[in-house]
Amino acid sequence: MIIRTSPISPDLRVAHFECVDCHQSETKTVERGRITEPTVCPNCRARNTMALIHNRCIFTDKQYIKLQETPESVPEGATPQTVTLAVHDSLVDVASPGDKVEVTGLYRATPIRPTSTQRTIKQIYKTCMSFSYFYLLPMFCY
Repeated sequence: MIIRTSPISPDLRVAHFECVDCHQSETKTVERGRITEPTVCPNCRARNTMALIHNRCIFTDKQYIKLQETPESVPEGATPQTVTLAVHDSLVDVASPGDKVEVTGLYRATPIRPTSTQRTIKQIYKTCMSFSYFYLLPMFCY
């Protein structure tokens, strides 16, 4: 059951960079949540002159949805478990709080690094769910 939805926000998919000196442009796509910013201009070979042009970037819609176990499926005396999903594109603004949904996807555990520059990882894993779709279950009133 959906208990909370966030406002819709833009999510960067394709970044457009332009050299400040010679105005040569270059596009980069998001890979694993990161964009590799070009450090050298391919035309004039100047270093650190590439600037992000926001108006020419491609964004998609993104929304966070917080799910909770239905009261019927929780054992007596137990606390319902919650999970937060990030939905993109056509799944944005489909469901609202109170709707019952069924989510199909992969539940993954990824290691956490203390900082992005360190090679070591913590023993605690961040869990996430990557999914392809979800659909609303019909609500019946008795």
